[in-house]
Amino acid sequence: MILGGLIVTAWGVGSAAGATRRQGAAERPAQRTLDRLVAMLVIIPLGFAIVGWGALTPVAPSVAEEATSWVKSAVAQRLDALK
Repeated sequence: MILGGLIVTAWGVGSAAGATRRQGAAERPAQRTLDRLVAMLVIIPLGFAIVGWGALTPVAPSVAEEATSWVKSAVAQRLDALK
């Protein structure tokens, strides 16, 4: 679980990093504003949450289970609010 979280976090950091695109013989910076925004607001926090949950499960299983139920209820409330 921790490794999965680290992979997701690395993906987010890679999305937020600068990029270039080749145009002929020159390289120019690519416009990736949306990619960076999604990485900073969604992917990186999700990766940190997965790492935290993976580290917490063997140490304090009851706290990890309580956090899981809290997240499930929060997601259910958000989905109900969208209806």
